[in-house]
Amino acid sequence: LIVASALVCSWAILFKQFAWIVVPFLLLWLYRNKGPWKLWGGIQAALFTVVTVPFLIADPGRFLTNVLILDSHRNIWGLNVWASFQRYLGVDTMPPVGLLHLIQYAIVAAVAFYFFRKGGPLSLADAVFRAAAILFLLIFLGTWTTSPYYIPVVVLLLAAAALNGASPPAAAPVPAAAPHPAPSSGRAGDGPRPGRTALTHPVVGQSA
Repeated sequence: LIVASALVCSWAILFKQFAWIVVPFLLLWLYRNKGPWKLWGGIQAALFTVVTVPFLIADPGRFLTNVLILDSHRNIWGLNVWASFQRYLGVDTMPPVGLLHLIQYAIVAAVAFYFFRKGGPLSLADAVFRAAAILFLLIFLGTWTTSPYYIPVVVLLLAAAALNGASPPAAAPVPAAAPHPAPSSGRAGDGPRPGRTALTHPVVGQSA
């Protein structure tokens, strides 16, 4: 399953760069839970390298631009926070697009740093939810977005909800300790009391 998961995730990365955002959080989950994170990450890196190296050699400039730059548009448009501001402030009063990108990356980097530094146990649902939050911030703080961009966010949130609903296996019940017998007082007619166990002593050497 680990190998299949790594292959499928790497295949998703090859077709959509948004999948990159999920990988670090899944690696963090594997690392925190003593899983084979090196094997999982190594398989992805190997497949990604084999497929993409020919394109990198063919045209390094365009390849790096398409892979590393998430938003190459130079105008503000779509379902994002800056487009909302632009409707009320006007196009002429908006800051430069380059400055908005710096704000976007700074906020996303700060939130991602917090997610990675946050201690405590990390479940798979938490890891997927954090990836969804980072992806949402990247899209919502971008300068050019369309409604289909938010579909992967919804999918990740649904996956996190499904994983969170899965209950862990119930622990085996621990048997209760047997009560210690109370010693008899030795008085006549002193029988066993509720919650106590009467002690009987054999008589040694008694004749008929």
